[in-house]
Amino acid sequence: MWSCTSRRSRRPPRLLPKATTLHLLTSAGAALARAYDLARPREACGFLLGEHRGRRIVASEAVIAGASSSDCDGFEIPDQELRRVRAYAEDRGLRVVALFHSHPSGDGSLSAADLAALRHSAWPWVIVTRTCATPALIVTCYALGDGRKMAVSMDIILSMVLVPGEST
Repeated sequence: MWSCTSRRSRRPPRLLPKATTLHLLTSAGAALARAYDLARPREACGFLLGEHRGRRIVASEAVIAGASSSDCDGFEIPDQELRRVRAYAEDRGLRVVALFHSHPSGDGSLSAADLAALRHSAWPWVIVTRTCATPALIVTCYALGDGRKMAVSMDIILSMVLVPGEST
């Protein structure tokens, strides 16, 4: 079970070199917005699929994790769902490049449970949220291990706010 609320999570193998930027293609950004809206008030969770280009991750699809359990402040993704998503990505010539989940509270920062799980993650984490002040989707990406913010870019920005990463 892959979880941000449980200490039972197994450490998956590192799949990608350390990236500094996440680039969302329009299709992936739109899928993140749909996932957020469909799950609210619960957390949406799933994976971004795409490719790694040097120190840049290019995400072309977002896949909602099926058979996952979530509530307003946590989520779990079963191992068989991770295997299903990896097989789906492979069939499309892609790979899992990031894990995403939403924070319906409007806070795009990592929770203590998020940070603890990120230390053992094979992928960067993307948090999507909206605030009362703006209906735009806010996308924040956190790097493997230390949880530093990564730069986020998108092909066409439509009703989205991208949180800039810290320079490294």
